[in-house]
Parts: sequence; C-alpha cells; structure tokens
Amino acid sequence: MVVSWIQDDPRLVLVTLLNTTPSSSQPMGSLDLTPLAGLVRWCVKAPLAYRRDRKQGLTNGTSDTKPEAGPLFSALHLSVLQVLLLLPGVLREKGLLGRLALLQPEQLSLLISDLSRLLELNPLHGDSKTQSQLALDRLGQALQVAMAARALLCSREDLRALCSRLPHNNLLQLVLSGPVQQSGFYPHASTPPLGYSPRPSPLGPHPSSHPPYPPQTFITSMTFPLRPTHWGSPSKTEMNQFDHLKDSDPEDQEESVCNQEEDGSVNNNPRKMVSAAAGEHPLQYNYTFWYSRRTPSRPANTISYEQNIRQIGTVASVEQFWKFYSHLVRPGDLTGHSDFHLFKEGIKPMWEDEANKNGGKWIIRLRKGLASRFWENIILAMLGEQFMVGEEICGVVVSIRFQEDILSIWNKTSSDQVTTSRIRDTLRRVLNLPPNTIMEYKTHNDSLKDNSSFRNTKITL
Repeated sequence: MVVSWIQDDPRLVLVTLLNTTPSSSQPMGSLDLTPLAGLVRWCVKAPLAYRRDRKQGLTNGTSDTKPEAGPLFSALHLSVLQVLLLLPGVLREKGLLGRLALLQPEQLSLLISDLSRLLELNPLHGDSKTQSQLALDRLGQALQVAMAARALLCSREDLRALCSRLPHNNLLQLVLSGPVQQSGFYPHASTPPLGYSPRPSPLGPHPSSHPPYPPQTFITSMTFPLRPTHWGSPSKTEMNQFDHLKDSDPEDQEESVCNQEEDGSVNNNPRKMVSAAAGEHPLQYNYTFWYSRRTPSRPANTISYEQNIRQIGTVASVEQFWKFYSHLVRPGDLTGHSDFHLFKEGIKPMWEDEANKNGGKWIIRLRKGLASRFWENIILAMLGEQFMVGEEICGVVVSIRFQEDILSIWNKTSSDQVTTSRIRDTLRRVLNLPPNTIMEYKTHNDSLKDNSSFRNTKITL
C-alpha cells in the first residue's frame, strides 16, 4: 500500500516539507520533515535483509507464504529516485537549495555500516553476489541522483572514506570518482561545489586555512570545467580534439572534414593504445567518444556519414573518463543536427560495422531539456556494467534534433529476444522511466533498408 501511494504521487513524501515553513532558528542541514533518509536505507538494504530473513524462515521450517517483495522494493526505489529529482524545484521555491541536505554524514555512516554488516553475512557468489551488487547499485544510484539534485551536502572525500569499507561495485566507483566543479561554478551562492557542507563535517574538520568551499583534487593537477569554453590554458592537442564541437556553419564543416579525410588526417591516423595508468581504476572495456553533425536537408549515405563522424578520444579508466567527460559540451547545449556517441573501442558507431551489422538499438525519445541528464545516466549505467548482458552492448548515442532529443543504446544481436528484453528492462530502471514510457526498437538491417535511424521502428510499452 505504501509503495502504491508513493508511486501514484511521489510528492506525498514531501508533503510535510511542502506545507511547512522551516523556522529561521531551526538549524539547516537535514530533511527531518521527510521520510526520505529512511526510504533510501530501506531500498538499499532490502535485497540483502529480505533475502536473509526469508532464508532463515525456510531453515527453521517456517512456510513462506508472503508474496515476493523484490518488485515492490524495486518500484519503491524508482519512486524514491523520482522524489529526489523533484527536490531542486521544491527547495528552490523555499530558498533552501544548497542549504538543506538529503542525508547527513551520520545517516550515511549508519546506512553504510548496516550495509557492510549485511554484505559480510552474504557470501559473494551465486545469487548472493547478485543481491549484493543490487544493493550497492541502489546506493550508487541514490548518491548520484542526490548529488545531481544538490540535496547531498557532504563532500566526495567524506563519501569515499565512508564507502571504502564496501566491496567493489562499478557504478558506485564511477559515482564516487566523479569530478567536482571549481569554487564559484554554481550560480547559487549558498550552494557549495557538489556538496561541501557549510558547516564542519563530523567525519573530520577541514583545516582552518581552507577557503570556504575548497576544490577537491581527485586527479592531480586537473581542473574540471563544464564546457571547453571554461578552460584556462588548454594544450594545442586538447584544442584540436574539441575544435569540431564549436558551432560553425555545417556546410563549411562538412567541406573541412572531407578535405581532412582526403589527406588521412581524421579517422585513419594511427592512435596510441590507451590503458589505465598505475593507481587508476580500469574500466572493463576501453570506450571511445565520437561526434557527428550534418545538415538535415542533405541526403545521408554511408560515405557522407563516415566523413562527418569524428573520433574525439578513448578512455580506459574511471579517472580518464571523468577527466575527458568533464571537458565535453553537454548534449543540451549542442545545436542543430548533432550526435554524441560512446562506443567500445574498436567499434565504429555505424550500422555496417562488423560488431553492429546483426544488431539493433533501443530508442527513447525525450522532450527538449532532458538530454544531458539522461545521457549521463545511461553512460554511467553502461560503464558500470549495469546491463548484465555480457559483451552484447556496443555503445550509446544521444541525438540532438530540433523538436526532440533521442537516446539510443546499440546491441550486437537483434534476434536474441531475451537479451534485448533485459536491456529494455534495465534501461527503464537506470533511467527511472515512467511505466507508460514508449520504447522503440529497430534493427540495423532495417535501418540500412530504409536509410533511416528512427523511422519505421517497432514500438513497445
């Protein structure tokens, strides 16, 4: 019943906060007026706690007549993430954005201690390992969304220290290894960069010599501007990598690309093998960023498409990914007919590529303004190996169009219905899609026949 209420109207979780004016004498820093902290703990611990209680009941000879709770907890977790996404607007209305936190360090410490204890009681193999990774995935998702909503005001250093006692999890590692914007980046003066608390952290006070919102340095000597235009003094190599992201006349750009292609300077130049440096956290696969832009009025064909697509760079570790990703223009800031691609190294984002020719893609159409957030979420899910389909995933694409934006994920085998269904269901989970979201699938063979990426698709609910 509780899950049904929250699913029907997630704002119920915030009803007390919405109808209460916090006293000016009340210390800021926690959402004591909401059950969010408890709901997050409930969802994260559920895969392990429920499984252990059920196993003990069966061991004691007690018949298990309770309905399966897994789907309920999954639905509740998605609803909690949806509540987190509502928070920025609610907090902004009350003038509390950047001042009111979802979780205090004490609450996080208690949650992680409980989770660590439960993980010790569940051996990391078989079904237990699956449930353990699900619990860690949910923790990573909650932390990611809370930071994006500016409702988590403890620092990443504190989070890394807290989570260091937990087993490795790809998604959690990606979230905790992300960059922190420089001081002054956020327009709201009261909002510290991705969560430096305005009051001392109980996990250890910062030295008094620190500025109010000290920049975190996770990758040595590396700053993390949001866009290339915020760079200080980038190297010539870096500038060359991002020149093609500037808004220029598409016809001039296409001519330039064609000229470079003729002299072999675009996609055929030899590139050094990329690998994780000592001390970095390697990704399971190397991934390559690509960018394409074309004039919609011009007919597309294989030759023109291959000429327009540009390889930007390859990453092999969590640290390299964040360093590179943080310099890219956000998809929502792109104009015209543009696409960002992130594919496994060695796979071109083309239907004809050997790895793609027997595959297809899931398609999600987005209203304008959502592309940047969904793009980041699907990237983290892919790099964090959330899809659990072996080597089936080839890459992901975000396509910026005039009236809508489109997100797609490519897989190798379109005829494997079990795999494509699992990818669809995982997409719904990691992107927190409403149950009535329309999802489309199209094989690359069909795209080759009608020379179209997004027409004549198979629609599913």
